[in-house]
Order: sequence, then structure tokens, then C-alpha cells
Amino acid sequence: MATPTASNSSDEPGMGEPLVAPGADAAEPPLTPAEAAAAAAQLRRCEAWKDAALSKDPTVLFLLKHLRRGGCALPSTAVGCTPCPPTLAGGYTSARTVVLCANRLTSRAHTATTLAHELIHAYDDCRAEVDWGRCAHHACSEVRAAALSGDCAFLREVVARGHWALRRQFRACVRRRAVLSVEMNTECVAEGGEEGLAALVPGGRSKAERAVDAVWARCYADTAPFDRIP
Repeated sequence: MATPTASNSSDEPGMGEPLVAPGADAAEPPLTPAEAAAAAAQLRRCEAWKDAALSKDPTVLFLLKHLRRGGCALPSTAVGCTPCPPTLAGGYTSARTVVLCANRLTSRAHTATTLAHELIHAYDDCRAEVDWGRCAHHACSEVRAAALSGDCAFLREVVARGHWALRRQFRACVRRRAVLSVEMNTECVAEGGEEGLAALVPGGRSKAERAVDAVWARCYADTAPFDRIP
């Protein structure tokens, strides 16, 4: 599988399956000169934000250190910026490279959080050789990445996404974003309309929800390489 995960820090699907040839679509018309100039500016900005995250962000540096310790060092050349489809902010590939979506990242902090998310997938792949086509494997890594990367930080969840709850807000965010991500994996969507029917049945759950719920207790509690949820 060329590109097992993809991420977005809005309430679009967070990490999922289909980040294939990001930004490349032969059916799309060529960019106008103004669009090309804007895309070039986005790439330069993404590269600057990427370099800042790789050199200064504590969470990113911590994860890179533990990837090296596990024998899976990720050089800066394995992290690249590129245009992506509208729902994505980044991705991790089975070739152990990270994609940052130059046209979707909104700030230096967003870039660092997205990179941390992808590095957690890289860490899981290093220590366990994740089979991204298995929903349980994918769901576990998505739960961990949502919990450990800063995706569900209070200000991001309330201010940027408008989600507010008095109880268990963080857990609800982690579960919601993990489900959204797993739903992007074509191996984790049931055939024959089952997903749509689940929404019509009280308490009905999609295949992605069932996968997340099945691994929740074990994977939410697994904070490696951190001692606890940052």
C-alpha cells in the first residue's frame, strides 16, 4: 500500500487511506500564473514551517529521537511538502516518508501537530510493522495519534472546531477523529450499504466505529513513547 494514512486537523477525516499521489490529478486543468505563484508561496511557507518543527518543536523532536532509538531514523529529507486534496493536511506512507500538505496547513503550530501525528504512525510502523489494511491495526494507530499529537488540544477543539462538552471532551475528540480517519480506509468501509444503514438504526455503528471501539481501551492507554498523554 503506497500511502496508508492521511491527516487533516479540521473536522474532516483525520488519518485515512487515500493519499495517493497528493496534488496530482491529470483531469485537473493547468494552474493559471496567479495560482502557480500562490502554490509556490505555499510550498515555501510549508518548508519553513516544516524546518521549524523539525528543529524546535519538543513533541516532534521527542518522536524523532525515539524513532532513531528504535532503528527507524527519519531524516529531514523523508518529510516533504506538496499540494493535496482539500480534506487532507498530511500523510504517512508505507515507504516511511511523511507528506505535509502545503495548501492545507494554516500555521506553524498546525504544521507541528500534523507532523507529530504522522510521526506517531511512523513510530507504530517501526515497532509493530502495522498492516494498514487491517482495520484494527489502523484504528489503534489513529487512536494513539489523535491522543498523543495535540490534535485534540482544548483550544484547537473548542476554538477551531467549535466542539464543546462538559465531560470527557478529550476522549470524545480522540474517538471522533479516529473514526473519521479509519472511515477513509477503503478496507474499513462495509459493502452493500451497511454504513448508511448503521446511521438509521438507533445505536447503530459503522465498521470504522466498531474497529475503533474494539481497540479503544488498549490503544488509548498505550502512550508510548510518552510516559503519559502529553
